[in-house]
Amino acid sequence: MQKTRNIGRPVGFGEKEMEGYFMISNQDAAIAIVNKLSGTQLRLWLYLMMVDSFADTTADGEKVYHEIPSPAEIALKIGANAETVEKDMRVLRKHGLYDYRVTAWGGHNHSAANARRESDRLRQQKKSHQTQPSAGGGLNNPSKRLNNPQQGLNNPSERLFNPSEGLNNPSKNLEPLPDKASSAPQTIKTYSDFIQTLSEGEREKFLNFALQKCKALPKLPELPLKWIEAHWQELYAQFKSTPEAAAAEVASTDWTQHPDWYDWLAEMREGVPRFVALGKCFNNKTRRAIADWADERGLIWGTES
Repeated sequence: MQKTRNIGRPVGFGEKEMEGYFMISNQDAAIAIVNKLSGTQLRLWLYLMMVDSFADTTADGEKVYHEIPSPAEIALKIGANAETVEKDMRVLRKHGLYDYRVTAWGGHNHSAANARRESDRLRQQKKSHQTQPSAGGGLNNPSKRLNNPQQGLNNPSERLFNPSEGLNNPSKNLEPLPDKASSAPQTIKTYSDFIQTLSEGEREKFLNFALQKCKALPKLPELPLKWIEAHWQELYAQFKSTPEAAAAEVASTDWTQHPDWYDWLAEMREGVPRFVALGKCFNNKTRRAIADWADERGLIWGTES
């Protein structure tokens, strides 16, 4: 059976909309050709050039973002659907042909709200099981481990799929520093110990961040790395609030295992900008990083053929 595609027809343009002109450089045209932009992507690009023809900047050189139609309105104009518009907007931004930002969208999804309540119920149920006393288990009760192997140290699946029960979770044994939730654990006494706890990507981003802080000092230290070593705790606390830290943490996490993953996925499918702007998990920077993580892996709409 031949598969058919439902492609909308553009609604056309009024006389006022066809007034004016825009310019495209040969370089941008070459980018569009070399990267084989699809027909929908080219229509979207041309339409954006029509409604936002000039790249305005402030006196300080900052970009000015003009108000443009919503994805649904753009979809009607170019003969596509809103989901494709959102996806293709990211393609244009990736190639440096057009940039955008979301200031405000509104809406309420009753189905997602129902799903969230069910997710909360299941999560609370899971927490109640996890917080049950387990005095009979552990290293001091060998009979418990012998008669119930899944409670012992040799059950990798327990540690893999329930990290809070694993051996490598310092939060099970450590109390957080007062008023410094983002600082390093108290048991890490030296810089060399601390730096080894970071993933390769996070270590690189932290060092870049720390070096930039070092360069911003009134007097540049003779040995920047020694300065970082002496101030690593304060620097790391500041680093944890940056988008780079959020991206590094997101990239090292399998978010499909999060109890709210399917709620987030439903929200992202309704619109990634909406998920970033109005989502209730974490902050905007982390939600953007999670959405990018999901998009890179083809988890929102699947991988392109």
